[in-house]
Amino acid sequence: MRMKFLQKLTVGLLGVSLLSASLEEEIKESLVSFSDFLQEQLDNCNEDLQAFQESLDQNAWDEILPQKGENSSVKIFQLKLNGHNRAVVVSPGEQVEMVVGYQSENDSPSQISIGTLTQDPKTTIVLQGGLEGGMEELYLKAPEEPGIYSVRYNVTPANAGSWLDENNNPPGFSYTIGYIVVK
Repeated sequence: MRMKFLQKLTVGLLGVSLLSASLEEEIKESLVSFSDFLQEQLDNCNEDLQAFQESLDQNAWDEILPQKGENSSVKIFQLKLNGHNRAVVVSPGEQVEMVVGYQSENDSPSQISIGTLTQDPKTTIVLQGGLEGGMEELYLKAPEEPGIYSVRYNVTPANAGSWLDENNNPPGFSYTIGYIVVK
């Protein structure tokens, strides 16, 4: 079942270069299904969190998660969470070390905000404008409540003070770049 799910998700994400509203819905549906799958695996791990983390490490995350959000000028090509690729199991409130690899093609100064939908503050990478990229080490506090949290990013004007878009919406599912599992 897992392989069929991954194949469906991979085809949906890799076959399109410009995301549409219907594709955003497909990504949402796939990632919600994948979150449900992760929750089921977590429920069945019998508190062996190391084995669960090892199973997370086995995922082909670059095929599961989009690297570039809808209409985004920034591509996130790497995300390490406490040294793990794209997903980590942590305790409530634990500090999570993130190593973020990015490529930007912004024309003006901006920032990449990274975090979970449920908490503030987010952490940011300030961009000067133009073609740039690199690796940044950042920190994010895990949520206090147990659960599976998507890590998302958004690109906003420099010093925007928020990661919401011009319509006050948080980043959509196509901006999901990883998961924090709080247990």
